[in-house]
Amino acid sequence: METKQPRNYLERLRRQFRFSHSLYVDPQGHSRGLTLWWSEDVNISVFSWDRFFFDGSCSTTDSACSWHFTFVYGEPNTQLRRLMWDRVMDLRRHTSVPWLLMGDLNLVGDSADKWGKRPPAVLDRTILNDLMRVCSLREIGFKGSVFTWTNRRHGEENTRERLDRALMNDS
Repeated sequence: METKQPRNYLERLRRQFRFSHSLYVDPQGHSRGLTLWWSEDVNISVFSWDRFFFDGSCSTTDSACSWHFTFVYGEPNTQLRRLMWDRVMDLRRHTSVPWLLMGDLNLVGDSADKWGKRPPAVLDRTILNDLMRVCSLREIGFKGSVFTWTNRRHGEENTRERLDRALMNDS
């Protein structure tokens, strides 16, 4: 998950929720950090991580089920966004098991994913469509509000966007 919270606070929460393992990328300035927690009943191997993602594999303790995961906090800077997503797409080449990609992608897919005065950015739509096509990803759905972010302004100045997604492929 993405977070602005300091590690000591997150460690208290992890222990409270009884997760036995953790990995952190601390927040830097205005950038958010990342937190990954897991319990003893799953095997997690993290292959790589940086300030935007954790990439690894997960299997049940009896190895009956195995999959690749990438948990993402998408690059907020539009100038650098394509570079980050190219790196994520490259991760797909290194796996032959089902892949789960989820998190705050910081991409708006189409007009149904945004409410406000301005239309979704063409670059965002292009990146998301390329990602789904090249990596054979599909949405796994969600429950709750369509919009996962708002600028918290009122009236005509309010903008809402769907930035969080869970995508998967069958490998």
